[in-house]
Amino acid sequence: MKMRIYLKTFFALLAMFAVVGCNNEEPAFTPQDGPNQNEKEPTVAIEVSQITTDSITFTIEATDANTITYLLVEGTAAPDASSVLTDGVKVDTDTITCSELKPDTDYAIGVVAVNVEKQAYASTGAKTEAEEVPMPEVTISLREGSVTENTLSFFISSTNADVLKWVCIEDGSRDVTAAQVIANGTSTEPNSESEVVVENLEPNTPYAIYAAATCNIEGFEPQLSDKLVIRTAEIEPVSYTLSESTTATASKSSSTLDNYFVTFTDETNGYTLRCDFYAATGDYLPSGEYTLGEAAEGLLNNRYTSFMETPSSQMTLFESGSITVEATPNEETREVQYTFNGNLYFANGDFVTLNYSGTVEGIELPEPLPDTPNIPEGATVFTPDVEVKQPVRLHTSSLVPGEYYIKFYDSNWNELVLDIMLDPAICNDGKDALPAGRYTMEDGTIDSYSNIALYSPYFSENFTEAELVVSVEGLEYELTFIGTAGSGSTAKTFYMYYKGEIQDMVSE
Repeated sequence: MKMRIYLKTFFALLAMFAVVGCNNEEPAFTPQDGPNQNEKEPTVAIEVSQITTDSITFTIEATDANTITYLLVEGTAAPDASSVLTDGVKVDTDTITCSELKPDTDYAIGVVAVNVEKQAYASTGAKTEAEEVPMPEVTISLREGSVTENTLSFFISSTNADVLKWVCIEDGSRDVTAAQVIANGTSTEPNSESEVVVENLEPNTPYAIYAAATCNIEGFEPQLSDKLVIRTAEIEPVSYTLSESTTATASKSSSTLDNYFVTFTDETNGYTLRCDFYAATGDYLPSGEYTLGEAAEGLLNNRYTSFMETPSSQMTLFESGSITVEATPNEETREVQYTFNGNLYFANGDFVTLNYSGTVEGIELPEPLPDTPNIPEGATVFTPDVEVKQPVRLHTSSLVPGEYYIKFYDSNWNELVLDIMLDPAICNDGKDALPAGRYTMEDGTIDSYSNIALYSPYFSENFTEAELVVSVEGLEYELTFIGTAGSGSTAKTFYMYYKGEIQDMVSE
């Protein structure tokens, strides 16, 4: 071992005294047997100030001492004073550094300070620091241009590692620790750069990649890399766009809401798009943005809005999307000009684009009511819908001569039935068309079997009061009906106006 030694001596006075004493003919004092009674007791203390892997630095503080000797030995047992004086090193400095020591090793230091005959002893211990072991390091990086819809690849490397493993999981699916990667991961060559390819992944999905390295050092904890997140590529969606030759037809049903089931037919491409619109009750499908959802106002019913590509006969439902409707009614022509725009998306990301402008067969403004319809306040208006079914006169064996049994249907297949009883003499036993005139329950021309049947909200009652005014021009009828069905607090008044033909009015 090497020692760097610096000490300040402070015993000059004692040396001068010896010289002077040696020059006197008579000694200054007469030696006595035993210790010098004038000798002072020395003191000594030791304190370690710095430790490295191969050195220990300590400081000695002493008083009333002619010599200072120290001894550093390996181990925890300090050397005794005798060993220090016999085998130690005399110093004349207060700070001592012992170098070229073993790392991670215990050492003991003994120090003896001597005056003339009296001495003082002190000891302490210290342990050198352990050498720093190079820790494993691991890195992962994306290989440029390596990501597809179902695969990805990355580079993985490590240093100072005996074991290197990696895992690839969907990002955010669970927490990951280094110990878990070492226990369950896939091994790759440590301390070199390797390319890893991961297959059979889901498109457009973020995946998290972790790597962990460990070494064969007792007590060493595995090291986890930074997380690398890679999103797989999105599958290019297929777009189905309806051509300009597309036609549109609609059927309508009503209850608390109007339901328009519009079918767009593109014979050029072989596409059929069905949109199930729900809107507030009115004369036609109103403008607005209709989002795919449930059967509610302003939505497209996701249970029936669907698409079919010929020659397949399977209608496919949508996952999301919306259609914007712009409706422009024309009071003169009774037509409604429409513009439909929007995209509807399947679960796999493919979508159908709708750009349609024109009329929709089955949607038009209803014929205006007479200028003074005289609708009773609070009455429910029953509007016959010839698209659902034209009003019809039924001929059955149960009818008596002169009886006209006529059914009317609205857009929701609700029914209003009139049972008109005439004198057979004036109508050829009922074989002629219904004559013009005024018919009431009071005069018996409207029979009490006449009734109304609603399905939503449900209401089914016979009329207790009724009046029907009929005018005829050729085969076209103009009818105005007012009647009260039911009785008491549940009674309801209905108003109906109809202009048009009545199927099977004339019997053969």
